[in-house]
Amino acid sequence: MTYSDGTKLDAQNVKRNLEFRAFGDSEGNVRDSNLPAVTSVSADDSAQTVMVKLAKPYPYFLSQLGFLTEGLVSDRYFDLSYAEQGKGPNLIGSGPFVIQSSSQTETNLVKRSGYAWAPTGVSNQGEAYLNSITIIPVQEGSVREGTLESGQADLLHYIDPSAEASAKKRGFQVISQSYPDQVTYQLAVHANAPYLDDINVRKAMLIGIDRQKLVDTEPFPATGRHTPRSITICDGRRGVGRETRGLGRK
Repeated sequence: MTYSDGTKLDAQNVKRNLEFRAFGDSEGNVRDSNLPAVTSVSADDSAQTVMVKLAKPYPYFLSQLGFLTEGLVSDRYFDLSYAEQGKGPNLIGSGPFVIQSSSQTETNLVKRSGYAWAPTGVSNQGEAYLNSITIIPVQEGSVREGTLESGQADLLHYIDPSAEASAKKRGFQVISQSYPDQVTYQLAVHANAPYLDDINVRKAMLIGIDRQKLVDTEPFPATGRHTPRSITICDGRRGVGRETRGLGRK
């Protein structure tokens, strides 16, 4: 796998990306506040392995690495000035499209010539079907839906859950995606409360939640986005989230 500038996406490059997000740099970029505190990042190209050491346990680290804001970029990006890093076309990724131009009102992507990599099982193993994609940000939900209805747009990135049913009735396809560990219902607890050290207390809290009822009576149950497994107790400390996710799968 390579970036669109021809450079390799290898373990050392992943290490550099993670260090950039975890520590920031001397150009003025600060650390990514979405990541937990990282003590070190090491890479082994021969084993194609990257090791990240955290300052303390954080059960959701893998999920965070897979989140949409954590994309990888070419080494050339890190050699640019702070001002140049902020320009869209300089975000050199490894996917089937490259940013041709970017502004506050419009971003234009064009097909990457010669790109022929895809995960196993994907029917198209060659170049992208589309030659270009134009992305226009629109804040108001009803305006977005009207743009699609009139044929001015081919796809919406987000539709309000309350509008999903009517969109399907009008013949539109609605595709929903659930992000791992990104929960809608969450019981907030005092993270440093001593009673949480007792696993029996955490088990009791889990038993006290009727997950199925929450799924059945959520504001928009017709969307099917939530299951009893997607509703957890989490306070993100010392493996509590890991234990509650496992116990919540019954």
